[in-house]
Amino acid sequence: MSTKQAEILSTIHQIAETIEGVVGVAAWQVAENSKVEPVSLKADQWYPTASTIKVPVLYELYRQAEAGLIDLNQRVIVREQDFVPGSGILQDMALALNPTVRDLAVLMTVVSDNTATDMLLERLGRAQVEKTMQELGLTQTRANLSLRQMLYSLAGLDVNNPAHTYQLCRARFQDPTYKTDPACQALGESDNDLSSPNDLAHLLSLIARHQTLSQKSCEDMLDILSRQKYNQIIPLHLPSYLKVAHKTGSINGVRNDVGLVYAPNGPYVLALMTRQLKDEVAASEKLARISEAVYQYFTEAEA
Repeated sequence: MSTKQAEILSTIHQIAETIEGVVGVAAWQVAENSKVEPVSLKADQWYPTASTIKVPVLYELYRQAEAGLIDLNQRVIVREQDFVPGSGILQDMALALNPTVRDLAVLMTVVSDNTATDMLLERLGRAQVEKTMQELGLTQTRANLSLRQMLYSLAGLDVNNPAHTYQLCRARFQDPTYKTDPACQALGESDNDLSSPNDLAHLLSLIARHQTLSQKSCEDMLDILSRQKYNQIIPLHLPSYLKVAHKTGSINGVRNDVGLVYAPNGPYVLALMTRQLKDEVAASEKLARISEAVYQYFTEAEA
């Protein structure tokens, strides 16, 4: 271990110790011949993905598009029964909107639209998303829940109960007296959407290196990820001109951000994942400080 690597690991550990919860970090330069040592903290542990599961969904969409199984330009109708609460804008727009499949991917990624995500998952298949991730070597990644199932779980509702409607779920999230059960499926370590920092960093590496899918597909995915509107973690303390292609994810006790940072010394992948947070706002700021430290490490290191 070099002195520089020891210093960055010490810095990350010190910041992580001030966060009430579990923090996982994985980062390395994209260049396969890089001599800069990677960064890792609890990077092989499982964490709830929250909306970072949308990166595997995005990858699977482009894989199926290349295989001729889905048409990115096909237009689809958004129906009332498609609405999913939580993040996104489709649920607040007029019915019979007619976006393309690629439009759904943009909405899923850029504004983390849950309705768009589940519309894509219905077409792609959750089992197929997970199967593809396993084939890529992402052995800790699970796609057990739709976004509707995840949100209903947080709201203490059952998607199979006709009385538990979208309107009821949305109202429950707006009720300041409602408290999510910390033992619910969406926060657990089984039958949940799960991954690890190493897994998601590996997936981003494959995309950044244009491996397994075509250069065109990989560049389009990175372009979509670079349009991210939620920038409170990885990019927060980085230079404003810096390009960052990333995806955030947040639910109760969880703040995640995974992405590709186009640093001066060459791009690097960074995955920040958490669970069991006591203060999500404070944790987000400290994760942004970890991102800043990682940026300085890769920028100052000799490639």
